[in-house]
Amino acid sequence: MRIKPTVKDYELKEPKWWLNHHKESLSYVCQRIKKLVDNPDDEEYRKFFYSHFSATIDHFLEGVGHE
Repeated sequence: MRIKPTVKDYELKEPKWWLNHHKESLSYVCQRIKKLVDNPDDEEYRKFFYSHFSATIDHFLEGVGHE
């Protein structure tokens, strides 16, 4: 799977705000992945990770231009 981000018109109108928004979103995802990788035997966190990202991944991918 290859993601080619596209810049939307509304992002061009407020680039600094959207840059910060996308950086914060990516930071959040990276922190969650790191916690999962660092604690692979934490079954409670694995369940949280799966349920949380199952519910949010499509919206996140849409937000970065993946169709």
